Amino acid sequence: MLIPRRVIEEAVEEAARAPEREVGGALLGHLRRDSDTGEIFVEVTCQVPAEETTATELSVTFTAATWARVREVIAVRGEGEIFVGWVHSHPFGLCAECPVKPPPECVAKVLFFSDDDEFLMELSFPRPFMVGLLSAREPRLKAALGHAPVRLFGWRDGEIVPRGFEVIDE
Repeated sequence: MLIPRRVIEEAVEEAARAPEREVGGALLGHLRRDSDTGEIFVEVTCQVPAEETTATELSVTFTAATWARVREVIAVRGEGEIFVGWVHSHPFGLCAECPVKPPPECVAKVLFFSDDDEFLMELSFPRPFMVGLLSAREPRLKAALGHAPVRLFGWRDGEIVPRGFEVIDE
């Protein structure tokens, strides 16, 4: 899984602009084959912010207008991209008493896939290569993670689990 740094930065910036509610979007990209190993991997190329959604502090609902806009972006870009996943934010913050470098149990209270997140992933992004990028507005998470406050989830043996990824500069 390769994700451009700008896609991660955009996801975190969107989360920070809407600290009281979830925001989301679609991830576009390509399936690639490693010329040395023959393994298939996903290269994310862009994030399309979800428009005309219904959002609260606990959920974001993609609408027919959201998906129409994403299809329009795919057509305009003309790069043969496909849906490779989705992105959404959790607006939760850490408690005031949490140390500057939050412990793993505090990170897990912000960067987790809820039952609703898993339901959407199962319903809308069921292919084995599809992923969900979760972003957070909480700046203290960077100290705990050593990178931007994001976590990637994807399919492994029919289950949704945290996934690794490589950040690329373009």
